Amino acid sequence: MIDAEHLTVQFGERRALDDVSLHVEPGELVGIVGVAASGKTTLLKTLCLLVRPDQGRVRIGAGASASSMAMLRRPSDQTDPSDPTDRSDGIAGDAPDGSAAPLLDLTTLSARDLAAVRARFGFSFQNLALFDQLTAEENVSFALVRRGMADADARLRARAQLKAVGLESAAEKLPHELSGGMRRRLALARAMVARPEVGLYDDPFVGLDPVACARIARFIAREHREVGGVTLVAAGDPAPLFAVATRLVLLEEGSIAADLPPDEFARAADPAVARYLGRSRAA
Repeated sequence: MIDAEHLTVQFGERRALDDVSLHVEPGELVGIVGVAASGKTTLLKTLCLLVRPDQGRVRIGAGASASSMAMLRRPSDQTDPSDPTDRSDGIAGDAPDGSAAPLLDLTTLSARDLAAVRARFGFSFQNLALFDQLTAEENVSFALVRRGMADADARLRARAQLKAVGLESAAEKLPHELSGGMRRRLALARAMVARPEVGLYDDPFVGLDPVACARIARFIAREHREVGGVTLVAAGDPAPLFAVATRLVLLEEGSIAADLPPDEFARAADPAVARYLGRSRAA
């Protein structure tokens, strides 16, 4: 679960996010849509604290395993591990009746603890950040090997992931040998291969034709269903998300202008949605 409250991000005189609040439950696949410079990328980066908000906070579910809580404990915390209400470092404990899941307030964590939490995230941003000296297969398998998977098993998983995004024939190629659209698909495959609890994918459809867009949307949706976590996909064109998203959130000049199920969004009854769809279809 992700719970973002009153996020404001200022870049000089430009307000990139303006009092944005967003709640996403486990199992939801949310499309973040809008025109260029509407705040989509900034929102995704703020949700994982790659951009720190000037105001507001971001909380996420602490996860199902006790290890995710243990990662955030230090001997100096002076907490009682047998007491679920005794939390520190931004960890909100269960209610006494056990009804509320613990939450981590990312904005209060130290750099070390935040890095540990980010291991539960999958990122794919517009700069891609691929390893230039590694093949496509090695780029994808790297995260698995780093997590302790045997090299042979990691390569098998990487090959399957590359096939899912239509890159099986490019497994031995280096990033500079791939087209822009292929590199984008490679970055997405790498981000998703470790089955992250929280997936943040920034416009994975750029540079792809409609058939490839639909394939990538189905791939994201399938991986999302298997993990059952939280997935947010930013897109300038909402078309690939209509068939897979739980809801579509429209950003306009850094603020949420609409938050609707895909069928309602497509009807464009909301003036802001109608304005946006007119622009995106014209483009």
